[in-house]
Amino acid sequence: MALLQTCFYSNCLGIQSRMNVILPESSQGIGLSTDSTSRNSIPVLYLLHGLSDDESIWLRRTSIERYAARRQMAVIMPCGGRSFYCNTLSGERYWDFLSVELPQIVQSFFHLSPSRENTFAAGLSMGGYGALKLALSQPKRFCAAASFSGALDIAEMMENKCLPLHPLSNVFHTASEVKNSPQDVYSLLESPTALAHKPQLYVNCGMDDSFLDANRRFVQKAVSLGYSVTASETSNRDHCWELWDEQIEKALDWMGI
Repeated sequence: MALLQTCFYSNCLGIQSRMNVILPESSQGIGLSTDSTSRNSIPVLYLLHGLSDDESIWLRRTSIERYAARRQMAVIMPCGGRSFYCNTLSGERYWDFLSVELPQIVQSFFHLSPSRENTFAAGLSMGGYGALKLALSQPKRFCAAASFSGALDIAEMMENKCLPLHPLSNVFHTASEVKNSPQDVYSLLESPTALAHKPQLYVNCGMDDSFLDANRRFVQKAVSLGYSVTASETSNRDHCWELWDEQIEKALDWMGI
């Protein structure tokens, strides 16, 4: 696999930004298996990091490159800062960057398939929220999304002030404004566009994770609305990389890549 560590200018952010990109190669090095079948178009996964991390973390803590090699897929890992992949109150347009500008940049650089059936999103914690928000906001572009230990109930997190330094206060005004807004993944499940084009959803959370109840509520609501949801809970796991490394491989199998 080819690994590209890319720096580029973002008009939305007004700064130089970064993404790590894994791209398939026709030949692999020793000890790295690959899918020998040719593809008419390369599947693309937008893989999002959590609150305390950056675009390097999935490469550093998991075997995502090896998993991607086996499936001959592209993986786009952008830097989302501490934005919750939203436009922040201080003027940083991370949602516009992720949802509009980044796909255009990826397409211009790498000419990957823009087709819905080959476009996926996944992420952990803050990135799990971001992946679900992407797929539910743009269901005509994403056929499926996976969330691992997703920080899904933003309003509850704000009410409980459960994050150190309260980074949410730079993203959202108040908990009440989040509820039933485009920032609320529970509400997005009911949007007309999402209901008309229901992306497939994969949700996993460790049973020792403080986000477990929020994940259960999301799954319950999605199922009640007729979404195809593959949900699981993993015993003896909290908010940890052992879980996320296991789950990203399982999610890729579930995506059929």
